[in-house]
Amino acid sequence: MNEREWEVLQQYEMQVRKITRFRGAFLCETGRELYLLKERVVPEERLQWEAWILDRCRECGGVRTETYVCNREERLLSRSSDYRYYLLRTWQEGRECSRDEREDVLLAAEALARLHEIFRQMKEDLAAWEITWRQEWEQIRQEEREAARQREEKRREENGIGLRTEEENDIPGATGGQELCGGDAPCPAGNPAKRGNAGSETTGGIPVSSSAENRTAAEMHRHTREMTRARNFIRRIRRKSELEIALLSEFAAYLPQAEEAGKLMEALAPAEDGLCHGDYACHHLFRGRDGLFLSDFGRLHHGVYQEDLYLLLRKTMENSGWDAALAREMLTRYDRIFPLSQDVLSYLYLRFLYPEKFWKQVNFYYNHRKSWMPARNLEKLRAIAAQKEGREAFLRFMEENIGRM
Repeated sequence: MNEREWEVLQQYEMQVRKITRFRGAFLCETGRELYLLKERVVPEERLQWEAWILDRCRECGGVRTETYVCNREERLLSRSSDYRYYLLRTWQEGRECSRDEREDVLLAAEALARLHEIFRQMKEDLAAWEITWRQEWEQIRQEEREAARQREEKRREENGIGLRTEEENDIPGATGGQELCGGDAPCPAGNPAKRGNAGSETTGGIPVSSSAENRTAAEMHRHTREMTRARNFIRRIRRKSELEIALLSEFAAYLPQAEEAGKLMEALAPAEDGLCHGDYACHHLFRGRDGLFLSDFGRLHHGVYQEDLYLLLRKTMENSGWDAALAREMLTRYDRIFPLSQDVLSYLYLRFLYPEKFWKQVNFYYNHRKSWMPARNLEKLRAIAAQKEGREAFLRFMEENIGRM
């Protein structure tokens, strides 16, 4: 174990007997409990928001989730002497679910439905708690700005520079745009609070709810415009590379689908908004003797519940060769716990209709150096083309069975 991690663990009320590297982090054994220590750069208020939700999940039961552990100073982030920040969370021993195992995939669908049901139960309490929580952190920011302003004025007096004018004192962001992660030092990665989480808007690291349907439609329209610009750019190139020729040949099939999905999503009736895991996949779910254990809530956000279901379905379908029978069984398992309406199924269909994987390849090409492109990107594009027939069959299945699943 590195001295840095040992130094961080000294800040907690526990005696670690054994520590091993695990999934880019450190698995800590105390003899009775397991914990996972991992470096994370994120504002303290964001972690408090996640911790409140995870604590409520533990109280509700249904699906076991990780929880965050405070250090001796009652902070969630612990800082090493070289200004690295770490988060300690509870862990459970178990086998990681595999997307190649049918039963694991079906269990993942059931666990997701239970998680969404828990999110729905805490919805009103979370909204009420967030009001007080935001007020508290706004007060903390105001005090930090005032303290920074006073330190700056004192420095100017000592150096004979002179005091700030009244107009200068009114300038917001006296802390230089840096958010405190915990302790007295700012986050080492600039201002992570201004980096939005997937599927949510943020206010200084604080997630806020927004119109999920409009956001999805707006994102589709934006990506479609990007694909159109990339297509026009490639057309103007005289000597095209193999990748550019392959991309250009696929626009005729995928661009109309992107335009149609965006228009239909914009007209779709709003679905129920709520919390989303944000990165739900089989490798975040573990099967242990105490039941299922769900981890990695770093992308938790406000959105539409079915964003998680779409992500799980898409990854499973790509891995299974677009097995419609498996998709039906996953939706059935999910529906038994968290009922699916026809509008929700329409939402899922439109998410699948939009050529997201193709857009990602176009986006990578358009925003990176054109003189040399990795051969891996051409391989990915060929893999998308190879799955085109299976994807089209799956889209027909979804379209024909909306309202009958």
